[in-house]
Amino acid sequence: MEILSYGFMQRAVITGIVVSILTGIISVFVVMRRVAFVGSGISHAAFGGVAIGFLAGVNPVITAMIYSIFVAFGI
Repeated sequence: MEILSYGFMQRAVITGIVVSILTGIISVFVVMRRVAFVGSGISHAAFGGVAIGFLAGVNPVITAMIYSIFVAFGI
């Protein structure tokens, strides 16, 4: 276990444990509210924002983020 003697690896392991516990707790509420596929829907809607960005000649990342925010509020 020499790899755990490095500080950044210790922090990475601790962070991974904390994130896994928190996502386990949050996932219960996501499933109970039946919004499990909202993230997938928003990510697919971001393709529309990318297309708008390309057609308008604007940075597609910016338009995808803005479009995704509008879609999230619409849901």
